[in-house]
Amino acid sequence: MPVVHLGQIEAIEATADGTEANWTVIELYARPAILASRIRSRGTGDEDQRFAAVKQTLRLPVADMRIDTEAASVSEAANAIERLIDHS
Repeated sequence: MPVVHLGQIEAIEATADGTEANWTVIELYARPAILASRIRSRGTGDEDQRFAAVKQTLRLPVADMRIDTEAASVSEAANAIERLIDHS
């Protein structure tokens, strides 16, 4: 199953509207303080750009599922997404 990782509302809409595929939109989110900690811990050297991107990324107005990545582990999130897709 193909997965497209996008964060900007316009990019999601353009992708969904530009194909006849049936898209499932999952929003992954966390509090800004958690995101900042994760960005710093990666040590990629582009923290300022990543912080700016986080500030510019709005919550999605519509999503089939929203997952708080602070509350859900990677495996819990993956299992929830799999269940959603299996039942759609």
